[in-house]
Amino acid sequence: MGLGQITAKGLVVGHVDDACPGTPPAGVAKIAAALTSAPAVAQKLFEGGDPPQSHECAPHSPHGYFGLDAEVVAYMAGVMLQ
Repeated sequence: MGLGQITAKGLVVGHVDDACPGTPPAGVAKIAAALTSAPAVAQKLFEGGDPPQSHECAPHSPHGYFGLDAEVVAYMAGVMLQ
């Protein structure tokens, strides 16, 4: 199934400092734009957090929203509860 075939609400998040090659920050807008059949799409790029303590694609880095866990979860839950 392509992203344009998804008919449920969309939620796309990323981190501006994510250096993992598979999840570039620019991908957030690209994915959100591709959800053309979704009735609504929320997107957000997070900033900040704690200094990385792991590989760029591991959880203790911007890729894993290290130090921002509560903020990211609260945002996502808020969107899902709308």
